[in-house]
Amino acid sequence: MCYQGKSVGVMEVEGRWNILPRWALLGFVGIGAVGGSDPIFETQDNIIACGIGSRYLFMQD
Repeated sequence: MCYQGKSVGVMEVEGRWNILPRWALLGFVGIGAVGGSDPIFETQDNIIACGIGSRYLFMQD
């Protein structure tokens, strides 16, 4: 945050679907923005990120 300015905002949502007891599919989407007095950050748009993946649970209770 020390390089972006005085204000930083981030929001992210993640979903998980357990397809088997040890396997899950994941998906996420997020958005971020910066603000401050530096003119370089006043012209940039919000940044959107997304992704998918899988997860395997090695140990189970």
